[in-house]
Amino acid sequence: MYEKVAFLGLIILIVSASFVFNFSFDSPGKIGFDRTLTKAVCSGNTCRDYFVECLNGEVKSISPISGFVVFPDDWRDTRGFEERSELC
Repeated sequence: MYEKVAFLGLIILIVSASFVFNFSFDSPGKIGFDRTLTKAVCSGNTCRDYFVECLNGEVKSISPISGFVVFPDDWRDTRGFEERSELC
């Protein structure tokens, strides 16, 4: 009986330690992004949404998450210049 309890305790300890280790340290080569966001990038009346990952104010990854959306010819992007042009 003592061996079973000791074995179960050891398993719990190992699993707990692995969670603590996993969440406390970055894996080698893993990039920790300081900002992730979605951003609509438009040209004229055509826009596409992107998932953007930033680190220290620089784009590290950008991936499309939608197809192109075409608005009516008289559509205007109401975002300010900085909001339209800055990704990070």
